[in-house]
Amino acid sequence: KGTILAEEILLGSFVLRDLAGNLSATEGMLELSSLTLSADQGDLDATMRVDLNPVPFEYEFSAQGAPVNVNVIVGLSENTSMGPGRLEIEGHGRGPESNDLKAKGVLHLGEGEIPTHPILVQTQSALGIQNLVGGAYQSSEAQFTIENSRVDLSGFSLETPQAGLDIAGWVSLAGPLEIDIGVRTPREGVSIPKVPSAVLDTLSDDKGWLTVPVEVTGTLEDSKVRPDVDALVGQAGRGATRKLKNLLGLD
Repeated sequence: KGTILAEEILLGSFVLRDLAGNLSATEGMLELSSLTLSADQGDLDATMRVDLNPVPFEYEFSAQGAPVNVNVIVGLSENTSMGPGRLEIEGHGRGPESNDLKAKGVLHLGEGEIPTHPILVQTQSALGIQNLVGGAYQSSEAQFTIENSRVDLSGFSLETPQAGLDIAGWVSLAGPLEIDIGVRTPREGVSIPKVPSAVLDTLSDDKGWLTVPVEVTGTLEDSKVRPDVDALVGQAGRGATRKLKNLLGLD
């Protein structure tokens, strides 16, 4: 029994600092409790259990952090617009490699503003709109899993008075990503190359809003954003059917 202290721990490019906690060990089982540690993303409280008998070793953990800096988590500088977050995560794995880590968690997002993130700036440009970045969003939460060195988002929403975002997909710890974004926005002002205005008109609802599916690929540093034209065409067919039923009073 004792205590554990570490000024810095490197996990690949991820840096943990000022780790402190209680330690107990017996028959190859290591228990770490009341752990506190710091990262650029925020401070965490954690517990961890390590079995040193198998090769490689096995472990399980749980951690909570509040507040965490959501701006840093999504790859932005600290002085940006997203509100504070609260993180809960638990997982298990074998050995020191991230490929063997499996975890699940939830990131609670406090109120904030849609940030000037390169992906969202490209999204605005691809749709010909200006009402996305800077909008004040409501509190939300994002559930995620980690497996095979990949973070999977099960889907979450950000809502502002001017627009809405439905986000799902995955981000690899090695860099690549594939994210689907459904952008809800007023029809007025939306302009997409190769998509006729009549198609967009068909997609708008009774309030004059439409949802445009957008595909994001590449990496956080070099992302490629494009509207999913095939999905739009499919939606247009359903939209035309719906509007015809409305005219005929068949709803």
